Amino acid sequence: MADGPLKRRILDGVLVVVSLTLTFAVLEIGFRLFWDGYYFRAPRENIQFHPKLGWANKPSIRLEYGKAEYRVIVEHNSMGLRSPEVPERKPPDKVRTLVLGDSMTYGLGVENDETYSARLEQFHPDLEVINGGVPAYSTGEELLFLQELGFDLSPDIVLIGFFWNDLGEAPRGRHARFSLENGTLTVHVPDAPPLDTRSSEPKQRRHPLLSRSYTYRFVSDRIKIARYILREKLGLWVREAGILDEDAAEAAWDLVLALLREIVRVSVEQGAKPLIAVIPDQVQVKSDVRIVGLDPILFTVQERLLEFGREAGVPVIDLLPGFQEIYSREGEPLYYRFDRHLTPAGHRAAAHLIGRELERLGLAGSRRE
Repeated sequence: MADGPLKRRILDGVLVVVSLTLTFAVLEIGFRLFWDGYYFRAPRENIQFHPKLGWANKPSIRLEYGKAEYRVIVEHNSMGLRSPEVPERKPPDKVRTLVLGDSMTYGLGVENDETYSARLEQFHPDLEVINGGVPAYSTGEELLFLQELGFDLSPDIVLIGFFWNDLGEAPRGRHARFSLENGTLTVHVPDAPPLDTRSSEPKQRRHPLLSRSYTYRFVSDRIKIARYILREKLGLWVREAGILDEDAAEAAWDLVLALLREIVRVSVEQGAKPLIAVIPDQVQVKSDVRIVGLDPILFTVQERLLEFGREAGVPVIDLLPGFQEIYSREGEPLYYRFDRHLTPAGHRAAAHLIGRELERLGLAGSRRE
């Protein structure tokens, strides 16, 4: 008599599995037919190990990259730069500008021709602007990049795109370790990168097959967004920002400013004009954005950098007032809410403000639309 209930339970289980499978299949077909927001996530497939820099952009690639709020095509030239191929000889009628920076400069979230480097060249055709941004770089990696690769490009201008997380990341150093020893900047490059280095090794997907599913991607992204909103509402940390106490922050500033001085020194030595563009954080531009766990001791960097610029004789372009004014006037989001990188509008605003300052300094001609 036990066979009857057992068979019914097995049959019920089979029916549940079949129903779930059919539901998943219907959803998958529906999303594939009607959802244009799908993308294939390609984390860190744009990055490779580099023995001195720790990691660098892979050369000569074209791939699709996305998150919940965007889907873009990422392209690198043969040097691994997110720019068109760079002629060996500088065009005689162009001012070659090399832009250094992290993922903000690299342009996560936008197409190649929407980065502020590309927009700057579009607005000012007398400039040849090369995007030297690499995801997760800090000021130290940018210095190494400039010494290792940047001067081969013979830039006339070296523009440093500074974002506040350089302050928290510089002391840690994901590959090369930088330190100040008796006031002297010292770099210690390990023989091999740590296995857990976030940006030097491709991250393994936990669900390699499911990651190709439209249904999985849709549901997964919505869960992440919901979790973000819930944690924010409950006052829980939504971002690990590498919080520093005042003493640690001051030590980090000492190191970052030493790195900036060295970038300035070697740029001038090579005949290039150094400049710094300070990219503001989302919370500074949009007053209703609140990131729990993000300490102002980190992201309020403008005053300190402006002071450094005055002392070092280096133009520092503070984008914050311009961003606030543009957002107040136009209302178009300059940042993705959850990803927090610049939107195409944010990159356009940055290019406009940087170009305006280059005009004022006599380094670029009048803007063209």
